[in-house]
Amino acid sequence: MVEDWKQEVLDKAGIDWVELDEREWIILLLGLNGQAPIIGEHVFHVIFFLYPLAPFDVRPLFLTPFSSGVRKALTSLIRDGLIQRELEVVKGSLVDTYSLTRYGREAYAKLVRKVEGKWLLLSKFVVKPSKTVLEELESLKRTYNGRTPKSLLRAILGKVRGDNAILAARLGEDALDYLRYLLRQYPDLL
Repeated sequence: MVEDWKQEVLDKAGIDWVELDEREWIILLLGLNGQAPIIGEHVFHVIFFLYPLAPFDVRPLFLTPFSSGVRKALTSLIRDGLIQRELEVVKGSLVDTYSLTRYGREAYAKLVRKVEGKWLLLSKFVVKPSKTVLEELESLKRTYNGRTPKSLLRAILGKVRGDNAILAARLGEDALDYLRYLLRQYPDLL
């Protein structure tokens, strides 16, 4: 939870704010874009890697970003009956899909009412209007949902070539410079 002095500053500024836990972030993401299922667990990890203001500690692995917090939140939400995980054949591959159950949809509706018209406290120090955060998450979901890990890795590496503040924050400038060097030396890497 937020420290007392931060709460006092936000309250004095007249900012009506809320802070979400990891499970609430997962429920919100699943509820966006018309409650379309997330196709592949890796999509959650990539979205929260690219949205660094979410409360997840996401680390890059060799093939994809990963957060044990995302995995634990998914597991507990499935166990508690808010999310349903199914195996489906999508584009010729067997993949796991995640969708809200009836209880999950009720939790999503309650969560939307909780954040509506408020500001979200992100990463313990940034506040943004909840509407903006939801729009940004929905955009990420629309862009990256259903893509294979290889396709997502290509998309992330494509961002390395440009000036990307998120990757600089996640990886550090030295690592980013090294990745740029590798991509220049081996343009057909992937």
